[in-house]
Amino acid sequence: AAEAYWRSLLHRDGLSPSKAAEILDSLSCLSIYYGRSDLLPEAERWIGEAINHVPQAITLKGTKGSILVELGRIDEAIPLLREVLKRSEWAIDHAVSAAYLAKAYAAKGNLQTAKDFLTQAQNTNGDHIVVRRIMRDLSAETTVT
Repeated sequence: AAEAYWRSLLHRDGLSPSKAAEILDSLSCLSIYYGRSDLLPEAERWIGEAINHVPQAITLKGTKGSILVELGRIDEAIPLLREVLKRSEWAIDHAVSAAYLAKAYAAKGNLQTAKDFLTQAQNTNGDHIVVRRIMRDLSAETTVT
């Protein structure tokens, strides 16, 4: 239902660039928050459009990095996610980026770095849906946890 609602909002007249970016980010986050891999190709397009609207928004880079991890494009994702950890003032950005860095490093076989980032994500917001999902995924796939 949320997906349909956000899609409908994109067609409103007079949408400011920042509001359009916010809606596009919300749509993109469906794939990373809820594991909607069916939306990944669209999510990558949506987040690209959002970044075109508001290129300075660091949160959008975190969303893009997370999507890239889900698409298996780890080497493209890591610099974006690290930049979010450096520049964002928002705890949610830190938790999600650290969780996705854990997933990225686990995919590269660097389990100690993955564990360090997973611990950072847990310490920042262990109850966040993305952190919990990635913790489950990594514990099922590896010995990171």
